[in-house]
Amino acid sequence: MIPMRLKTKRLKLWSIKPFLAALAISLGYFAMAEITGILLMLQQSSVLVVLTSIALGVFASHFITTKITRLFIKRN
Repeated sequence: MIPMRLKTKRLKLWSIKPFLAALAISLGYFAMAEITGILLMLQQSSVLVVLTSIALGVFASHFITTKITRLFIKRN
């Protein structure tokens, strides 16, 4: 049987994880949109530039998700 204290900690962690993931994904896509906008203003909008900005946005969202999750796990 799992002690009640561990159950509540696990519940708290799982209840906030989707929020953190959504926040990180939205920040990553915001970064992707900013990079794309800057590059379009510079008039260098080729397929490679757009794909690079998409890759950077995905990397940024993954990086932010892992960092926030690790910080949250360390605190609890």
